[in-house]
Amino acid sequence: MRSLALEERRIWGDRGIVIAVVVLAAAGLLSVFATTGINSEFAGLRSQAQGLVIAAIAAVVLSQVPTRTLLRFSLVLGLVALLFFALTFIGDLGVSKNGARRSLRIGGLQFMPAELAKPALLLLWARILSSWGGWGQGARIGHGALVGAIIVLMVATKDLGTPFVIVITLGLMWFLSGARLGHVLLTIGAGAAAVVALIALAPHRIKYVRAWLDPFCHQATADGLTACRDATAALRASFMAIADGGLLGRPLGAGQGPLHLLEADNDFIGAVVAEQFGLLGFGLFAFIFIIIIAQSLRLADRADDPELALVAAGAGMVIGLQGLIHLAVVCGAIPPKGLTLPLVSLGTSSHVAIGILIGMLVRVGREQAWSEG
Repeated sequence: MRSLALEERRIWGDRGIVIAVVVLAAAGLLSVFATTGINSEFAGLRSQAQGLVIAAIAAVVLSQVPTRTLLRFSLVLGLVALLFFALTFIGDLGVSKNGARRSLRIGGLQFMPAELAKPALLLLWARILSSWGGWGQGARIGHGALVGAIIVLMVATKDLGTPFVIVITLGLMWFLSGARLGHVLLTIGAGAAAVVALIALAPHRIKYVRAWLDPFCHQATADGLTACRDATAALRASFMAIADGGLLGRPLGAGQGPLHLLEADNDFIGAVVAEQFGLLGFGLFAFIFIIIIAQSLRLADRADDPELALVAAGAGMVIGLQGLIHLAVVCGAIPPKGLTLPLVSLGTSSHVAIGILIGMLVRVGREQAWSEG
């Protein structure tokens, strides 16, 4: 029996993670079809399917690359990520949308540097945490400055959601590497203060926080009622879609949420999930992301090499935390952060990034099985 289980891990890396990913991808196809299929003549469904195919290819390719090879090139990958962010601020290369420059267009290719920076940052941070004691001061400063510069430029693109997930993940990786709890808590406090400052200094972020605190505009004055309703429209539509789904959900495409939700195929697709699959389905989605985190931590616990353990833990945390935060946003538990739901929201860049992370997790699981055999 043990040999069969070992052989399975040599093939799949971790069966629980693979099953969870397949379920998310299938649900993503159904949700995007429910959101866009009727009105766009399946354009959204085709785009989602193409993105998932590319993500699957990325996962398969990365599962063939030794994790140590990726770690050796972590500095190069970090510099490439930094270059991509810098290019978004140059001329027409950066694509502006709603006042933010989060996408980069090079030739006929358009992608979001923040998504592709996730694997690079995880590998770079794992390298830093495992090698810090053996490095000189110059190497420490250089690597640390690179991580900081990538995060700063990510925030400069007016993206606060992705840096939020990244910083939490890096902090947890630091804690798992053996950092003192007091140092971690102090850093979390400083990070929380920085988030508050970033919100306070940006009027559009203050607007989202106020909308979250008073989504039905009970505290709005007569003069500000229209502005309040505009600012809270997305959150109120999300609440209505969730309520419409009830316990067991609606027939495919029968919900009204996609007609009213803003960014129904991206930032608020979690509300469509709740409407289509009901409260039970919504809870199942949250459970799937918890499984991904738990299985990645299990892989980290099995790993003999600290670097491999940190890569596995970080990759699973990014996927799981992003999914849980998205679901928390659409049900009003936390303020809107503009995060996609991994493998469910429409967006090729996000799919490719998740595919890379899944490939890394599968590879770590395989390497563990090979070392045990």
